[in-house]
Amino acid sequence: MTRCQQYVRAAITMTGATLFVLALSASPASAEYRAWYAPWDYVGQFEAGDVSEDQTKMIPPAGACGLRLISPNTYRWSDSDGNTVEDDDNPGNLNGDVIIWVDAPNCWRSFSVAQSNGNDTLEVPDDGAAYIEIHDSDGAYWVNDAGCHLTGCGGVEPGADDEAIAPSDHWSVATVSAFKAVTAGVIDPRRQPRAVTAIATLSSQTAHLQPLLQQLITERRRSSLGVIEASVRGLEDAATRALSAARSSVATCETRARQRAYGDAFVACTTAGQHVEHSGSLARAAWSLAQPAK
Repeated sequence: MTRCQQYVRAAITMTGATLFVLALSASPASAEYRAWYAPWDYVGQFEAGDVSEDQTKMIPPAGACGLRLISPNTYRWSDSDGNTVEDDDNPGNLNGDVIIWVDAPNCWRSFSVAQSNGNDTLEVPDDGAAYIEIHDSDGAYWVNDAGCHLTGCGGVEPGADDEAIAPSDHWSVATVSAFKAVTAGVIDPRRQPRAVTAIATLSSQTAHLQPLLQQLITERRRSSLGVIEASVRGLEDAATRALSAARSSVATCETRARQRAYGDAFVACTTAGQHVEHSGSLARAAWSLAQPAK
């Protein structure tokens, strides 16, 4: 078989796998917050009025009337199949912070999403939408009915039970970059013979992330967060599950690469990288919520 024929054959083999991975990558893996306007049970279970970080439901703590997203850039309205109904693709068009207001006791606003300090409501498209997805924020925290941190407005010092120190939010970045490099090697016939060794190394790196993440979570949980503890723990637990899923996927990637089933290996390694990246996103969202008022 000529080198040209090898490339053609490899391209044909990878076509189905690439389309599948593109479908998995339709939504950004970085932090994205969703406000749900209709029920949805494709992955997890959401009801109208829920708030989530991607597909992980967030738990509003007692006293919370909304979730403030710090300086997000873009958003999109989506139907129940994940298709865009209406969006804003121009970073900077959102004006300052955005607040997802929730229906809760003693909160006077109904469920809605607003910008311009929480007053300019983003209206649901005429054709309807299952959720609005908001991207590229610098963090998020629960707020009271005045739009202030639960500990108070105007630089109020948090109580001792609300203090927390966030660990580095770059714990998974190097491994995510390594996954991207490995998947590029799996797809290239010239680099495939060396792919197994690279994947085995990456599998070991992924395994080492689990005790690191657990240590960071354990250290965070040494400080009580009072009413927001359950909300933060939910995201931390989801980050742990995503990292476990990454270990399973990279093991599949290594097995299939050893069998020279490079199309399957490509899909599995790409999926593993997405799980690691999503785990990091969930962890950052959790640690953002845990921060005291500035």
